[in-house]
Amino acid sequence: MKVRLVWKRGGLLDPHRNVAADAQPRGLVDVSSHILWGLDDGPQNLEQSLAMLKLAAKHGTTDIVATPSASFECRFDPQVVAERLAEVRSRCAGVIRIHSGSDFHFSFGNIRDALANPQKYTINGGNFLLVEFSDVVIPPATEEVLRKFTAKGITPIIGDP
Repeated sequence: MKVRLVWKRGGLLDPHRNVAADAQPRGLVDVSSHILWGLDDGPQNLEQSLAMLKLAAKHGTTDIVATPSASFECRFDPQVVAERLAEVRSRCAGVIRIHSGSDFHFSFGNIRDALANPQKYTINGGNFLLVEFSDVVIPPATEEVLRKFTAKGITPIIGDP
């Protein structure tokens, strides 16, 4: 499949929709990507991961955050993530910068572990945590949990709102 990106202001209902296309941005950062193979609903093998990364770079992405799911269905293993990151980084050196992270699903076990070991889940082991809520319900204690993360210096970013 081929995709062509055109940079235009406004959306579908915007009255300025027919203005000329803007120049392509100097760089794009993708902060949520399932690019590591065999960990979740992403690519099945290394070759597919590399193809995805090269296509993203070709279309202007300069940085991409590998965010394998940390959920009930997908066991999040930092060692496996680190090994696969090292492999794709070595194969894509100079083409695109690849950062670590997780698609952090809000569950009791995950929350407890992330509060104790935030660098395991945060983007590049820093202060930003990509949080994903259930499609069905947002727990009543969500605000309190987000406050606890913030108090520990972690900035939650809600992914897939």
